[in-house]
Amino acid sequence: MAQNFTSPVTYTVTAQDGTTTKVWTVTVTVASTPSNKADILSFNIPSQISSVIDAQGATVSVVMPAGTNLTSLTPTITVSAGATINPASGVAQDFTNPVTYTVTAQDASTKAWTVTVTVQQVDVVTIHDIQFSEATPADSPYKGQQVTTKGLVTGMKFSATYNNYSFFMQDGVGAWNGVYVYACTFAVAVGDSVQLTATVDEYNTLTELKNVTELTVINSGNQAPAPAEVSVTTAASEPYEGVLVKVTNAECTAAPDTYGAWTVSDGTTPILVDDLYFAYTPTVGEHYNVTGIVDYAYSAWRMYPRETADVSLWSYTPANPFATFSAYPNPFTDVIRFSGSEVNRVTIFSVIGQVVLDQQVNGAELVDTRNLEKGIYLVRFTNNQGKSTTRKLVKQ
Repeated sequence: MAQNFTSPVTYTVTAQDGTTTKVWTVTVTVASTPSNKADILSFNIPSQISSVIDAQGATVSVVMPAGTNLTSLTPTITVSAGATINPASGVAQDFTNPVTYTVTAQDASTKAWTVTVTVQQVDVVTIHDIQFSEATPADSPYKGQQVTTKGLVTGMKFSATYNNYSFFMQDGVGAWNGVYVYACTFAVAVGDSVQLTATVDEYNTLTELKNVTELTVINSGNQAPAPAEVSVTTAASEPYEGVLVKVTNAECTAAPDTYGAWTVSDGTTPILVDDLYFAYTPTVGEHYNVTGIVDYAYSAWRMYPRETADVSLWSYTPANPFATFSAYPNPFTDVIRFSGSEVNRVTIFSVIGQVVLDQQVNGAELVDTRNLEKGIYLVRFTNNQGKSTTRKLVKQ
C-alpha cells in the first residue's frame, strides 16, 4: 500500500502468537545530488620541503631535499569526499618527469592533475660561511637550510648500533673553519677530503650538519691541517668549535671522571679533555701539551685528542736570545757589525786565547777593529743578561 513518507511512518509488527507486537519507525530521505568535486586536498612525500597545490590549474608542485632520488617516491594523497584517484595514494612513482593523476568525482566526472617534483637547489658555501656569526647566541646564518660544503675529515666515530658515521671536518686553519657532521649514512675515514650536502642545525648551541643527502669522497689519505696554537681560554670559545687546536703548558686540575674526561686549565678557564677518540691517564698537577678537536657537549667545552702524539708532558725550553743574531762581514776590515740581538759588550780573542779587544757597546751595532792585525779571531757578544754567543771571524 502506498505511503506518504514526507514524515516518518510507523509500522506495527504482530508476532505469530497474535499478542506480541513491535513498533518500527521508517524514515525515508532523498539522496543528495552526487558531488562533482575532484580535487587533490593534500599531497605529501616523506622528507619533502614543500608541497603547493593549485586547484584552479590542477597542479601539484613538490620540492625535495637536494640529493633526493626521484625515481621511486611514495606519496600520501587525500582527495575530495567520495572521490577516487589513480594512481592510488601510497603507490611508489617515478617523478623524474611530471606524473598525471586522475581524480574521479562522485558523479563520475574526472579531473587530470599534473604533479611535478623537483630537487632543491642549495648554496655552495665554506665551513667559515656556515660557522661565522657575531650574534648572541652565535647561531649559524644558514640555520635550517640545506647547504653544500667540503672539508677534510679530522676525527670520526662509527656507530655499529645505528650504522652511521659522526665526524668533524675542517677546510682551513684557525677560527670558524671546523664543523661537526651528525649521523651520516655515507662511509668516511679520517683523512678523506669530502663534499657533502646537508642541513645546518643548532643542537644545544652546537652548530652541526645533519640529514646528509649527498657525499662524495674527493680523495683520501690526506694529512690533517696544522692545529691552531691557542690558549685554553681561546680554545673554549665559539670560533674554535669543531677546529683542531693545540694548547701548551695547560695544568691538569682534575683526574678523569667516570666518562674518561679530565680537565686542564691555563689558570683562567678550564676545558675537558675527552676520550672520544683517544684515552689518556694524566697526573693532576702536571702540565701538558694537548692537541685535539674542540667540541661543545653536555654544557661544557671539551677537546678530543686523536692519538698518542696528541698528549705530551710540557717542558720548559728557555728562549735563545741569539736565535736571529748575525755578525758581519766575514772577512772584516775596519768594523764588525752585528744585529738580531741587543749586545752590551764585545770581547775579541786571538786564536791563542788572548784578549785583544774588550769594549762596552751599550746597544750600538758595530765595533771599531782598525787597530787589529790581520788574522783569525774569536769574537764573543754578550747581552745585558750575561748571555753570550761566539763567532769565528777573519780580518783581512
